[in-house]
Amino acid sequence: MASEGLSPAALDKCQTFPSSRSLADRNLLCRIRAHLKTETEELGCPEQGPDEQRYIIYKDVFDKVIDNATAYKNILTSIKKEYEETINILHKGREDSLFLQRKLKSMASEPMTLMAYKKRASQLQNKLELIKQNTAGLEAQLQAVKNSRNVKCEPAEETLPPQDEVSHIKSIPGLTLKESINVDDLCKHLRKLEKKLNDLRFAKETKYVPVEIKTELIQDINRQMQQWDELVMLNKELKLRFHKLFNDKQYKAAAMHVANCPRGILNNLEVMERFKAVTEYEGNISPLLQFFEAVMGSLSIIKHSPNAKMSLEGVECALKHNRLDLIINWIKQQRLTYSETLGDVIYNYGDTKLRSKDTCMALAQIVYNKCNVYKKAALCMCMCGQISGAMTYIHESKRFSLDDYLFLLSKCPSTELIQCLTHEWNGNPAVFSTGIAVLWLISNDHKEVGFHLLKEVYDSGQGALEQIILNDTHCTLEDWQDIADACNIQNYNALADSIFTVLTSQEGGTVITITTDDDNDGARLTEHVLL
Repeated sequence: MASEGLSPAALDKCQTFPSSRSLADRNLLCRIRAHLKTETEELGCPEQGPDEQRYIIYKDVFDKVIDNATAYKNILTSIKKEYEETINILHKGREDSLFLQRKLKSMASEPMTLMAYKKRASQLQNKLELIKQNTAGLEAQLQAVKNSRNVKCEPAEETLPPQDEVSHIKSIPGLTLKESINVDDLCKHLRKLEKKLNDLRFAKETKYVPVEIKTELIQDINRQMQQWDELVMLNKELKLRFHKLFNDKQYKAAAMHVANCPRGILNNLEVMERFKAVTEYEGNISPLLQFFEAVMGSLSIIKHSPNAKMSLEGVECALKHNRLDLIINWIKQQRLTYSETLGDVIYNYGDTKLRSKDTCMALAQIVYNKCNVYKKAALCMCMCGQISGAMTYIHESKRFSLDDYLFLLSKCPSTELIQCLTHEWNGNPAVFSTGIAVLWLISNDHKEVGFHLLKEVYDSGQGALEQIILNDTHCTLEDWQDIADACNIQNYNALADSIFTVLTSQEGGTVITITTDDDNDGARLTEHVLL
């Protein structure tokens, strides 16, 4: 950039405006100057010399000055236009200069390139001469062989060329005589033979085994087939006994039979559905619960754990009979296949049974942790009142998003949790601002919690609410105005008045601030006109 745009000296000239300008104009200029200083420091612009970033900053500020000017608007616009035309000319001159420099550099390298080409041509010429000499020698040898074959009256020993010459020109299998004396063809044929040799070596190591191994494999297959036939017969016998116990309505004995069967071959969904279908039975314990008690308590379950569907059925059956003790043992002994749905069933049961709430939340938290459902695991801790532990878990896992935090607020909108989320925690920054929390609460059927949070801030001391509003880098002033409107609607007039007072505290009702745009990941200059 050949020009710095509007320099600080140019803005200083703006201070020579007539003293009749309003106090709001002077305040606006002061804030603009402060903004210039802040922006140049944050972007690391040098104090002297051309700089593209500094030019953009001063250009935007000059536009703001022109927008607020009245008597001098036309002359300032003309000045800005002249500046921009001059800068565009300098930009074009700089681009032309760079183009000419590159072209000059390319032209300077042409003599070196020409010398390299000449050297390469000389090398190729020498190589061509050598090939011609070798070809002439080979043609002479070939002609000698042809002449020797044409002479029939003399013995073969006298007409043949020397033995070394005959071996030299003998045809190679797979190649013609012409290819046999061509170096390129010979090299190509050599690479083909080497590849074929490598393929044969690899095939020998991977595709072929000794005959003894084949015999052993056949014997092993026969043994396994025999074992399979024995297991099929055993399975039929076990099923017949199982059917007999069911027909005799000996459901407990049938459940023990299923649990103790070898390799858990009867421990499947089909058998479970048969127990589940029994609706008429003696006693208070259903056959399905007897089935799960026996199966989950058997030793075979350690190697043959039930799948997710059977685990879910077992937990639902135990909760239906209020047997939370069974679920505790099953989770403790790792007899279940965990899933998020399984955790939801335990969580919902604890949400309805207040006496078992803490126990159910702890069990659900274990399940959610195993399934990597972190937000619900943290929710279980919050529901038990373990806010501190939940915050430690949140920051240690480092897997929580804004949606996860809002999920926690929707399920557990406690003041303590909100305070922890909107303040630093053990050196970790707050996950979002108080303004965002309040705005979300009053927009999602948690108005009283949001207003209570605001009231606590308001009652904490003079200026506390003002500091939160002015230091809020996530919630815009328009959002705070929406919060104030909601306070008015719900008759929190004192809170509304305090928020409006902060928003209109700057003279002229205009506030110029820098806010962070999370969607665009950049800073933007916004002007909030509140009155």
